[in-house]
Amino acid sequence: MSSISERLAKLSPTQRAAFEKRLKGSAANPGRESTIPRRAAAQPYPLSVEQEQVWFHTQAATGLLFYHIARAYRLRGRLNVEALERAVNEVVRRHENLRTTFGNVNGLPVPSVADSLKIRFALKNIGDAPPSEKEATVGRLFTEAIHAPFDLARGPLVRVMLLDLGEREGEREHALLLVVHHVVTDRVSNDIFFQEVVTLYDAFSKGRPSPLHELPIQYGDFAAWQRRRMEAGELDGQFSFWKRKLANPPVVELPTDRPRSKAQTHRGARLQWELGGRVWERFKTLALAERATRFMGLLAVYAILLRRYTGGDDLLVGSPVNHRDRAETAGLIGYLINMLALRIDTSGDPTFRELLKRVRATTLEALSNQEVPVGQVVRELRLRRDAVRDPLFQAAYVYTNLEGGTSPRESELKVESLDVFYDAAFVELSLGANDAGDVCTLKFDYNADLFDAATVERMKGHYMTLLESVVENPDRQIGELPLLTRSERGQLAAWNLTAASYPREASIHQLFETQAARTPEATALICGAERVSYGELNARANRLARRLRESGVGVESRVGVCVPRSTEMVVSLLGTLKAGAAYVPFDLSQTQERTRTLVEGAGVDLILTVASHESRTHFDGVRRFCLDAHRAEIEAHGGENLNVSVGAENLAYVIHTSGSGGSPKGVEVCHRGVVRLVKGVSYAQLDEEQAILQAAPVTFDAATFELWGALLNGGRCVLLDERVPTARALGRAVRENGVTTMWLTSSLFNALVDTDAEQLRGVRQLIVGGDVLSASHVARAAEKLPGTQIINGYGPTEATTFTCCHRVVDSDLKSRRSIPVGKPLDNTEVYLLDERLQPVPVGVTGELYVGGDGLARGYARAPSLTAERFLPNPFSARAGARMYRTGDLCRYFADGALEFVGRSDRQVKVRGFRVEPEEVERAVIKHCDVRECVVVARESVGGDKVLTAYFIARRDERLAPEQLRARLKESLPDYMIPSTFVRLDDLPRTASGKYDRRALPAPQERRAEMPDGFVAPRDETERQLTRLWEEVLDARPVGVRDDFFELGGHSLLAVNLLARIEQHFGRSLPFAALFNSPTVESLASSLRAGEASPSPDPLS
Repeated sequence: MSSISERLAKLSPTQRAAFEKRLKGSAANPGRESTIPRRAAAQPYPLSVEQEQVWFHTQAATGLLFYHIARAYRLRGRLNVEALERAVNEVVRRHENLRTTFGNVNGLPVPSVADSLKIRFALKNIGDAPPSEKEATVGRLFTEAIHAPFDLARGPLVRVMLLDLGEREGEREHALLLVVHHVVTDRVSNDIFFQEVVTLYDAFSKGRPSPLHELPIQYGDFAAWQRRRMEAGELDGQFSFWKRKLANPPVVELPTDRPRSKAQTHRGARLQWELGGRVWERFKTLALAERATRFMGLLAVYAILLRRYTGGDDLLVGSPVNHRDRAETAGLIGYLINMLALRIDTSGDPTFRELLKRVRATTLEALSNQEVPVGQVVRELRLRRDAVRDPLFQAAYVYTNLEGGTSPRESELKVESLDVFYDAAFVELSLGANDAGDVCTLKFDYNADLFDAATVERMKGHYMTLLESVVENPDRQIGELPLLTRSERGQLAAWNLTAASYPREASIHQLFETQAARTPEATALICGAERVSYGELNARANRLARRLRESGVGVESRVGVCVPRSTEMVVSLLGTLKAGAAYVPFDLSQTQERTRTLVEGAGVDLILTVASHESRTHFDGVRRFCLDAHRAEIEAHGGENLNVSVGAENLAYVIHTSGSGGSPKGVEVCHRGVVRLVKGVSYAQLDEEQAILQAAPVTFDAATFELWGALLNGGRCVLLDERVPTARALGRAVRENGVTTMWLTSSLFNALVDTDAEQLRGVRQLIVGGDVLSASHVARAAEKLPGTQIINGYGPTEATTFTCCHRVVDSDLKSRRSIPVGKPLDNTEVYLLDERLQPVPVGVTGELYVGGDGLARGYARAPSLTAERFLPNPFSARAGARMYRTGDLCRYFADGALEFVGRSDRQVKVRGFRVEPEEVERAVIKHCDVRECVVVARESVGGDKVLTAYFIARRDERLAPEQLRARLKESLPDYMIPSTFVRLDDLPRTASGKYDRRALPAPQERRAEMPDGFVAPRDETERQLTRLWEEVLDARPVGVRDDFFELGGHSLLAVNLLARIEQHFGRSLPFAALFNSPTVESLASSLRAGEASPSPDPLS
């Protein structure tokens, strides 16, 4: 490799871009000014675009510490304080930007330059402090000085603290802190500031004049030149580039330890470490071989980390670049940086070499268009800001090339830089790299309100694992690169060591028969006033089993059960199992058409029913057996146990769930899965002392727990005597039958907590599941039901009711972001995997796969679907082991408990039932004379999920919601029928032609827009607000329901508007109010409700 190539590789990104630009020649823009001219003396001091952004941001939010740019130094030797103070003030005199303040006139910044300004040091002597406390005292005093707010309107915007540390090893020591507000400086400027101070101090302390030449330009000249170029259209080509590049920018959705608050926060923390030695040398060689800089190489590894953490292929990273490629700006103090938006494409799972080429191209392309301020692009694109995060950047990358850099010039003083970090984070996560050549100091600056220190420590491990991996094999695809450290892999494996003793080879009815022999007189069933003992229930089920055997029912037969909740229902289920068959329960409320579909799909041989439901069970080719009509024959059979060979791997039941293909899926569950669920368990207490309420529909797999959790452990199974579990019915069952254990759907649990939680008093174990558990409802339930242990129960039907459980404790409500779904049950394994089936680390979202003894056999008569969802388990040593792909997205808490995050597909939970929207859409199109339909789940006022169907009708006729619901009841169960129907002329689509579900209007918003979307102001408050909006936005007319930001409003205009509102109404609204209430209507409501605070009386 030539020396020129090596020198090129060491250039900073800005230097390299400038070099390549010179190679191409500068004749392409002959009209461009070669120098930045001084502005006329009478010309007002302008703000640069970047200064304007900073000023706005400080008006919108207070206490933004990342705008306090600090540098600290240790000074050893005899110090002339007077000369040092004179040197600082000479720098302030030289740079008029440091003498500038910024007033607020009608919501707009107005700069003012002072003719002179004297900065006075904050002097403190801590020389007498004990040596063990001195460093801590320096840190505390510096932190206080850094945190002290700046007044941009009054100034000064420069702050200096000098601490006398006393004698050390025969030399006097001082610590110097320099803090300047970002609106007049940047980090390079602060270095220039100190360089000039050292040079001037050297002269002044020796009685000599300043050796520095006057500046060729001032910062105001740069700002005026920048504005003039933009107005002249010189940067239009760059603007066009960024508009194309940043259209529809991605959000880097980093997984956080705590939810983002309603307002963006900036409390920061830092983790720092060094990269050197053989790995660093090999990495530098790799980057050089690919004609990339170290900047690009470290950024490429960061991109892999972000991709693996977020799952996104389209990444946007902000990286600061300096406007110092001109002689006039090289030594200028001012805000001379711009954030480059580096949009990195990691799609297609490239190798590291390929990704590095993409990063190189992206970086050079961005650098060649770096003169456009990123804030201007945000405004041009009308990217909506919110109160939670920046419109562009959640992740940043700050690279500093220290190789060959200059140290502060020394006189009699020895100068040492001190590391200063002041608890501020300007984005959620930033990777910093200080590259000194032989060693590179890396650091993660992060938002401490979002991330724990332990989480960022893991990120560091993952970054280093990736970096070491690309050094070893740069031709490996980035999705295959190992992410986990060795200790993490061991921890994940340990969390799946769940093997425990239980009767693994036994069948359900064999265990019941054992229990019946042990406690024949004990009560097994309670159904209203009826009490059935274990002995009696066993005998009745045996008689039915014998009769079924006579009818040809045998091992692996499928017997439909269409019997309401009653003793007969339990006898039917148990008798079917004893005959060797599997039961297939049907919902008595569903239509005959849907029941026929389920019967055919499950391969049902015979249907058990009762007289009241017999008419609904007529299906061609399927025998019908009415229990009422055959009672005498059944009773004539013996009540002894049968000798039918049924093993743990034989089929126990088939339960149907919604199917994305348009038809329901029959899940085939074996005996072992049920036995694993209820025998020898640790997630709940299941024994002879328990009375478990059976309230779920038997077609819902929660009934598996309710029935067999009681009957296989000697407990009492209490059958709810009402079909729908109302609060009163549940309360009566608890009081009259001593129910100790109950399962409820999340939605029913929430409703009970909201209305009548006292009905559950006396329940010792309350298992809640079927959907995400509401932490607020759990907290209220814990308060109202102090004797009740709440358990979050999670699991798909394919893994037999429960996969994970979590016993809720007080700390869950105080320190976790959500209620965990818990850890795997005994003899169950869980895996959180990425798209390549590789384990993801703690805190990172992955798709949940389930293994172990609870897995279903598959889907009835659907081998291809079974093969798609039930995969070979590469993590198990057991021959033939499989794992089920749930489609649920989860992540690990640090203790190994799982948190449910969402779905990888469109599946939703409604009232605890799984619903595939595609199945509902097909039914709407088929039965409702609809051409196109999109079904989405929305949250109701109470927090429950409800379905909304958006459709395009085939004809112009009016389709009332009542008509549509009536038609759908013929083919869908009640929980799958949409609550709301919205007719549209067209369904919104994305650029790729797919339905854009996010663009669908909320139902109530759509009604408000009909027939005319414009709503005029209706009272004086709305009229006055509308006039202000029209003036600020320069748009007419403005309706009271028009969104401020959708009309072209941006943050600067928002400040302007709020200033006008305060002037006009005498009320002060917080900046966040406009984000929360972006319409005239909602803002007027806030003003009427008194949510604004009165403006302070200037005379008080």
